[in-house]
Amino acid sequence: SDVLDPAYLEKHQLTSSGDLLAHLHDGCTLPGAGELARLVNVFARREIGRVIFDGTVPPLDLSTRAVVIRTHTLQLPSREELEHEHLFEQLGLEKLFGRALNALIAALARHVCFEDTSTLAGFVVSEAHSMTISFEGERELVDFVRDGRKHRAVVLLDSHDPEADFGSPTLRGLIPTRILMRHRDKTLAKRGLAWLDLDAEDEQLIEMVRHDTSPLGPDGKEVPVHRRGEATMRDMSGNVGRVKVLLPARDERSAAITAGGSASTKSRPQDRETA
Repeated sequence: SDVLDPAYLEKHQLTSSGDLLAHLHDGCTLPGAGELARLVNVFARREIGRVIFDGTVPPLDLSTRAVVIRTHTLQLPSREELEHEHLFEQLGLEKLFGRALNALIAALARHVCFEDTSTLAGFVVSEAHSMTISFEGERELVDFVRDGRKHRAVVLLDSHDPEADFGSPTLRGLIPTRILMRHRDKTLAKRGLAWLDLDAEDEQLIEMVRHDTSPLGPDGKEVPVHRRGEATMRDMSGNVGRVKVLLPARDERSAAITAGGSASTKSRPQDRETA
């Protein structure tokens, strides 16, 4: 921890993780520096470690309006591997690194979103289980949810299963606004209804979630354009109602979030609904 002290970093002009690793290898006189350098280098010399330790990789530009961090190829440990010592001891380097990187991303998001209270900022976590499987990731999310309002910051989580993927009862209880989209699987549909505090055994509600929320068209492959984006929402006051997520009105933004840019050439649902 001494080498991460701001005063120490400034004294030795260490401005990146790569600089720090080089300093540990040659120049640090603190006890254990060599051993620490050896351990860190196990990750730094691998391709996955470049994002942290390679000084030639450009740093994130935090002045942009949006930052997207792609982690879809990142290997992560399962909850069982983290909770059972004998499984944890067998974790591969990629999973150890993935766990640490996700926690770093969450901490970075909190720093960015909390820094400027004059602007509403959001931390969007797709496939929330990737963040909530670890204690560090969930802790960052809990802190974010608890303190976000004071800093004009929000966190948005998505998942197939809120019961399994939205962390502890504490974190789930701190999420006031909840949106349920289509679930074809009956078990997941029932869990989604329970997440909205609705009767998970009501067959009509189950049918609505499975077959009357953005249903597939006659071809059984695609949802008709006018039925896309349907959902059931519970707001902060506990009111529940049907809602619809619409594409942006600007063509270039719609094109950017649809496969092949099809939204720029096809009629959008809101073009007809708001005409």
